[in-house]
Amino acid sequence: MDDTASSFSTRSNAKRAAEQMIAKGTAPAVDYGIKPRDDGRFEIVWKAAAAAPISGEVEAEIAEAGIAADKPLAGGPALRSPAPQRRVHPSRSPTRSRPALM
Repeated sequence: MDDTASSFSTRSNAKRAAEQMIAKGTAPAVDYGIKPRDDGRFEIVWKAAAAAPISGEVEAEIAEAGIAADKPLAGGPALRSPAPQRRVHPSRSPTRSRPALM
């Protein structure tokens, strides 16, 4: 479950190990504390994070938001309107040849 040492000889070693786990993304939480043990060593105590929503719940919320975004507002135009046509100045016409750069 946890591949770090269970105790550290100094507080700074415990802090360094915790920060390294957070940086690598292997820490069980971002918040932690360092607790001295009775034998004079130190251990990392990970603070419990709020329970993350189950992936099915998240997917359902995303799907509902996508459906709601596609529906037009009551009595109004659709949320997504086509992009306006861009006007091209005659001197920038793609059919007009340009002088070669040397």
